[in-house]
Amino acid sequence: LTMLIPLLSYYIFSNIVTNTYNTPANIIIVFTVIIIKLVKPFLRVCAENKLRSIGQRMQNILSKAVLSKTFKVSLLSNHDVTSSELLKIMQ
Repeated sequence: LTMLIPLLSYYIFSNIVTNTYNTPANIIIVFTVIIIKLVKPFLRVCAENKLRSIGQRMQNILSKAVLSKTFKVSLLSNHDVTSSELLKIMQ
């Protein structure tokens, strides 16, 4: 993506700019590269935050699952659980 945008801008703006303003299209490539370099860290931060929140959610789900499993196992190891209670636990 970072290589594609300057190339596309080069092909698009080289015709427009050289025909209308008579300035080299390299200036516009430099501007697009600068814009990309400015936007990239912001996008990286957004992606990291999103991944962190997803990771936190997965960790919460996993910890709940582990806790419920260990709870079930501890109840089963007591041996005084009736079959109806066992069915309730398993649901």
